[in-house]
Amino acid sequence: MYNQEIFNSGAHLFLRVLRHIWDLGFQMAKSIAMLLQQYGIKSGNLLDLGCGIGRVAIPLAKMGYNVIGVDRTKLFIDEANLQAKKFKVEDNVKFINCDYSQLLEKLRGLSFDGVISVWTSIGFGSEEDDVNALKQALNLSNDNAILILEVENKLRYAGPPKKWVERYDDLIVYREGFLGEDSRWRSKWTFYSSEGTFLGEYGDDVRFYSSEELVRIVEKAGWSAITLFSDIFSLKPFNPDSNNIVLVAKKL
Repeated sequence: MYNQEIFNSGAHLFLRVLRHIWDLGFQMAKSIAMLLQQYGIKSGNLLDLGCGIGRVAIPLAKMGYNVIGVDRTKLFIDEANLQAKKFKVEDNVKFINCDYSQLLEKLRGLSFDGVISVWTSIGFGSEEDDVNALKQALNLSNDNAILILEVENKLRYAGPPKKWVERYDDLIVYREGFLGEDSRWRSKWTFYSSEGTFLGEYGDDVRFYSSEELVRIVEKAGWSAITLFSDIFSLKPFNPDSNNIVLVAKKL
């Protein structure tokens, strides 16, 4: 299972990855805003589950939404607060360091018109943990609120162990992992400098979902699934062979 202490040991390295892909957050935010507007949410309060360093929450705040971002990793929350000041949206966005199991406690008195969670920000605990988090988000949401959930597509990771390399400027990341029979993706990230110096590593243990499983847990939490897409950027109709699953649901 996911261990926050293990992740924290490599969070400073993962922070460099998040900084490198910062601009992708603006593209994600545009697609998310487009979806929200299709369902009548042109302004209002949003909850960003697994906000990281604010790369989606901050662009949405710049568009006029009021955003609360939550993340388990304090280092990311500290960075998100710095970015909010940089982009002058402190009045529209707030970041909170907490576990998803604490949503009702930490966000008591708040209500949301939309809930977003992108870049596979669920699955780090058990399936029951995910249902509980989505249920708490539902209880914090107004009637007709929209949920936008983006996760890795489990079917793309079935089969033999996978290995690949990613480069982020002067940071080289070797990634390897396998999907177990329990649908958990167990992987290792190993970080090197561009000169080949070992910088650190950490492991992931994440519950991946198929589209059918994702719909099931969302509806078990009380949301009503509306539609599926293959990609948060293009919003193309869902294809079982796609890398990701984007699910849109509504609180009825």
